[in-house]
Amino acid sequence: MKIIRYIIAAICLAAGLSATFRFDGIAGFLAGVSADREISAFMMLRMRIVLISFFPVGLALLFREQVFWFIEKINSYLVRYGPGTFLSRVLWLAVILRVGALLIMPFHLWGDYGAYDELGWNLAQTGCYCVDGIATAYRPPGYPFVLAMIYTLIGHKPAWAAGYNIIFSIIIVASSYGLARELFSERIARWTALMLAVIPSQILFCNLLASEIVFTALLVLAIMIAVRFHDKYSTGSFIVAGIILGGALLIRPIALPVLGLIFLHFVLNRGISKKLVMSFGAGILAFMIVVGPWMLRNYEVKGTATISTISGINLLAGNSPGAGFGWNPGAVGNLPIGDPEKEVMVDQIGRKRAWEYIKANPGSFVVRGIMKTAYLFAVDLEGVDYHLREDAELKRFGSYSYSGVFMQVIYFLVLAAGIFGIYFSARKGFAKNSAVLWLTILYWIAVHFVFYAEGRYRFPIMPMIVIYGSYFLAEYGSKYAKE
Repeated sequence: MKIIRYIIAAICLAAGLSATFRFDGIAGFLAGVSADREISAFMMLRMRIVLISFFPVGLALLFREQVFWFIEKINSYLVRYGPGTFLSRVLWLAVILRVGALLIMPFHLWGDYGAYDELGWNLAQTGCYCVDGIATAYRPPGYPFVLAMIYTLIGHKPAWAAGYNIIFSIIIVASSYGLARELFSERIARWTALMLAVIPSQILFCNLLASEIVFTALLVLAIMIAVRFHDKYSTGSFIVAGIILGGALLIRPIALPVLGLIFLHFVLNRGISKKLVMSFGAGILAFMIVVGPWMLRNYEVKGTATISTISGINLLAGNSPGAGFGWNPGAVGNLPIGDPEKEVMVDQIGRKRAWEYIKANPGSFVVRGIMKTAYLFAVDLEGVDYHLREDAELKRFGSYSYSGVFMQVIYFLVLAAGIFGIYFSARKGFAKNSAVLWLTILYWIAVHFVFYAEGRYRFPIMPMIVIYGSYFLAEYGSKYAKE
């Protein structure tokens, strides 16, 4: 085992040093193996940062004893205070760090964030979910509706609207604490809350006008309520979870089967029963009451009872000639994306072309799916992407890029702890007890295996990964510190 660790450490060190001092050769190789023999400067910079981040990870592997000594010190600190005192202190720490990031980091709008802002402000002004005065269903309505409510209160101030993310980020920390406490233990719950409070990407996402934080807050809150309060409020817990997940679905349609995953979690742990089926049915009904009116609206104005008309384009973006890991505009051809009058037709064309490509190229579909999955878990740079874009355009490796390296190192260590946590918890018989966590992670992987991936699309399952990482650190930190 020690030899394997040293070999992996050597590989990480070599990759990090090569990316730091000899990146031109690596860049040429990466461009050569890409689908179009070309990678943008921005994407190349991201890849360089990821590779450089392997160097500190290699050091951590070499000096494992010192790392676990530090973990043991944190373990000792976590038991000093009562549950209420500890959680309140961690939540205040989370607030302070997020407010500080908002004050320090500049705010920009681009890509999806600019589109959300435009839809939200237009909705606040006119009451119409429209583009150029024409009703649209291209993007799910949930987050623009949240922005519209904020803009109605404070006016068109996107940076201030992003600040409201802090509220939802705190909900993520508190809900993840409650979920981890229910599935594992108080100590693991404390690790979970502390890690989510201080992980850089969890902090910097609050400075983005992005839907991920609101969506993740609803997702984790719904799972926590259903799992934690099922014994006492069986039907009620599923109804509340269904309502919350309905709201989450209106933000991101990927939430569609999550209530079913919760149901499966209980089936695996306790078996199926009439009470469970009745509770699940009540949750489904509550879920449909939330999403039904929007689907009816889309049927009336677009002729299709759907949440959004973007899924076909997203499928084509990940499954067509030239498609890469993430979003590639060139992969969707010259379709009139964003035209509200043609969005249903474009959605249908995109879905048809994508499935035809998959059926004609099953091997490429599998290879791309593996690469998309790797990309989903490889990059954690969304919080500093604005600055990385600026550095890439100026062809420099600036200070913000080093911030990206810092973020990546922290992320890789958390991800490694999460992987070990999944493995050791399964060995100790916690696979059924924590089924809702790994079922959600597997479902997320399956979706992005088929569609396309970005680092930010992993954000909603980070609380699940952190809970498993907390299990590893809490249960095995002392053991490895003494070896």
